[in-house]
Amino acid sequence: MNGNAPLFILIPPFYSNTPFLFTPEDVVKAMPEFMPNVDAEYLHNRTLMKERYNLSLQSDNVFDMNNFSRATRFITYVSAELQPNSQQFHGEKYIYLGNRFDKAPQPSAAPLEDGAIVYVSLGTVFNANLDLLKTLMNVLSQTKYKIIVSAGNNDSIYKSLQRFQTGSNVQVYKFVNQLDVLSKASLFITHGGLNSLYEGLYFAVPMIVIPQMQEQRFNAHRIKELNAGLLLDVDPLLKEEVGSAVKKIALKWGDYKKEALRLRATFLSSDNNKRVAKKMEDVVNKPTGHLFG
Repeated sequence: MNGNAPLFILIPPFYSNTPFLFTPEDVVKAMPEFMPNVDAEYLHNRTLMKERYNLSLQSDNVFDMNNFSRATRFITYVSAELQPNSQQFHGEKYIYLGNRFDKAPQPSAAPLEDGAIVYVSLGTVFNANLDLLKTLMNVLSQTKYKIIVSAGNNDSIYKSLQRFQTGSNVQVYKFVNQLDVLSKASLFITHGGLNSLYEGLYFAVPMIVIPQMQEQRFNAHRIKELNAGLLLDVDPLLKEEVGSAVKKIALKWGDYKKEALRLRATFLSSDNNKRVAKKMEDVVNKPTGHLFG
């Protein structure tokens, strides 16, 4: 080797994966209607990400995002127990950063009874379904619960909901501290973004999941499968369906709560940020023999 030539060391690639890991078979099972247009929808969303947020996705299709031949390690931000089909994603190649918080506040202990907090949020990105929010507010205003609705920091949605006439038990906020609300809530009605699901389970709050996009639908199926909540389809969503779902949660609230607490325990026993960082350092510092000069 030429002593004057530059020396290059091959750095192992890591894949940081915020959604669930999934295979085409998983998607076919959970969302068969998604498959015919999967590539076109993915490319459309990739264009929107670039236009709105100047973020570039390198993958040519949604399944290529899980191309396991490219990465040395995969980091996913849930516990192995929450990950669907985790038996396919096990071993040292997969790192589950399930314990995201430095401190572990207590889960919500509030039962779903008169005066209990029901928290409604459709997130902060795909949250512009005003008719859905009005339907939820209309139905929930007829209950004896305290309803907290977040407009997801969307000024237009917030102003429209402020003008909407509903019961005095419904409070609308432009933006809320979600962790604080969940720490006191008894039921979480959510769009099904993975971060919201994680936080709902972290505080062991049973959920009704109404997905706004395909990834959220995949997430919602997992919550339903684990008996931590219910899945409702947004189109069409009838008032009777919302009311029935709330009553079903109330009737079996203890069962849903038990499962949410179990999943929370898997988060706390999973790797935290320090342990994941140590695993990454071990991989990077391990001699690979890939030297080029």
